[in-house]
Amino acid sequence: MTLYTTAFNEDDGPSVSIDGFCELEDFSLATYHKLKKLGLAPREMCIPGLSRTVRITAKARREWHEKMAQLQEDQAEVLKQESAHRRAIATVAARSPNHISKIRKRRASAS
Repeated sequence: MTLYTTAFNEDDGPSVSIDGFCELEDFSLATYHKLKKLGLAPREMCIPGLSRTVRITAKARREWHEKMAQLQEDQAEVLKQESAHRRAIATVAARSPNHISKIRKRRASAS
């Protein structure tokens, strides 16, 4: 859990509990804990003296949305690169004399 302090800004809106965050984002508490385990949960604020009270500020939620959007873009780029790599490998494999399409032709011509 990350402890941090920020100045309160009324434009940020109210902070929410973890349950409130999950409700706003429309996913389960289990999904939140999976995200937290992966290091992908929003920053949490602990209220001093109330060790079990955890809040997520509107700013932390906005930053989390930005982080998720960036991860999605990064993942799309990786998939694009992997797809191009697979196509290149397939092209090389198809040119090989040991490719299945060429083996069938050799068998047909040998008969």
